[in-house]
Amino acid sequence: MFVLLRLSGLEAADEAVEVPEAPGRPLTVGLTSRSVDLSWAPPFNSDSVPVNRYIIHIRPGEETDWKDSSVSVVETKNNETHYKVTGLSPFTTYSFRVTAVNARGKSKPSHESFYVFTLRESEFHRQI
Repeated sequence: MFVLLRLSGLEAADEAVEVPEAPGRPLTVGLTSRSVDLSWAPPFNSDSVPVNRYIIHIRPGEETDWKDSSVSVVETKNNETHYKVTGLSPFTTYSFRVTAVNARGKSKPSHESFYVFTLRESEFHRQI
């Protein structure tokens, strides 16, 4: 699909870009008391539809609504499909969703991750 633009009397063809499909469910590949390493599959249409970056939705607890103010987001700087989420609380349940972003807009969110429980901190780590 092509869109013709008329700029100063010149015609230019600009390939129309679509919004990406939802990425794959984020999976936990590592964790500490205050961080979780996530990995996910890119959208199925990422070969034909570029992805510039991702938005990771961070939800504490199991009952919190995704639209609740306690849900925070972090944006990746590129289109890599892994990210270390930091600044989490020890011994707390979290789940995550990922949204793909390109110049046309945002995808629907991925399915939420399985719940992950950050580790407890030992007395030694609390004193540091």
